[in-house]
Amino acid sequence: MRNDVLMLHFNIWPRGELVSWIPPEEWEASAGVVEEEDLRGRECFVGIVATSSADIAAVAYLFPAEDEGPAAVVLDAFVPADNVARLEELHRVSYRSWLDDGSLSPTDGDVIDERAILRQIQERQEEGFAIEEIACNPRGTAALMRALDDAGFTVTSVLPSFAAMSPAMRELEKLVRGKQIAHGGNRLLAYGMRSLQARRNLDGDLKPDPEKSSGNIAGPVALLMALSRVLAKEPERNPLVRWGVAG
Repeated sequence: MRNDVLMLHFNIWPRGELVSWIPPEEWEASAGVVEEEDLRGRECFVGIVATSSADIAAVAYLFPAEDEGPAAVVLDAFVPADNVARLEELHRVSYRSWLDDGSLSPTDGDVIDERAILRQIQERQEEGFAIEEIACNPRGTAALMRALDDAGFTVTSVLPSFAAMSPAMRELEKLVRGKQIAHGGNRLLAYGMRSLQARRNLDGDLKPDPEKSSGNIAGPVALLMALSRVLAKEPERNPLVRWGVAG
C-alpha cells in the first residue's frame, strides 16, 4: 500500500520493486467454463515455456474472444516422471494431485521429453485447434522450435522481457478483472498465478520474476507469451504500439 501511494501521488518508483500480481480471488472469479469441443475451429495462439528440462513445461493455448464471449485458455503441462517426488519435496506442493486430475502429464525419464510436447500440439491441431502461431522462449527449446517449424507451424521466438511481457500482463489484468477470459479453474494454472511475482522497472513496466516467485510459473508465462502474439497481431490493443514506443 505504501508503495502504491508513493507511485500514484508522488511519482516515486521503488527501484526493482517486487509486486504481487493478480490476486487469487480475482483469478478464481474469472474461471468460467471452458469446453474444448466448443473451441474447435477457433483461431488460437500458443505459448511454450520449457526452460527447465527437469521441472514443469507448459503449453498454453489462447483463443481470443469471439462475438460476445470471453477469451479462453487451455493448458497442457508436462513433467519428468522420475522427478516428481523430488519436486514435491523441493516445492512443498503435490505434483501427484495435478497428475491425478489431468492438469499435468508425465513424460518418461528425468528430463522433459520434447517429443511428447510436439505430439500433443499436433494432436491438438488434429482435434481442431486452429493454431495461428506458436511463441517459444528460445532458452532450452531450440530443438523443439526446429521440430515445430519442420512440422509446419509458424514459430516465433519471444523472450520474457519487459518489452514483450508488460503489455501482455496489463492486458491480462484487464481481461481477468472484466471476467473476459475463461480458464475453467485449471488447478495448475491457478497455482502458477498464485506463485507469480512481478518485477517492475522505473518506467512502471512489468515482467514475471521467476527467481522471486514462490513456485513454478511456467503456465502463466506461457499464457503471457501467447497473449503477447495476440497483441502483436492486434496493435490497437497494445499500449506500447499505440503510443509509438515499440518497434
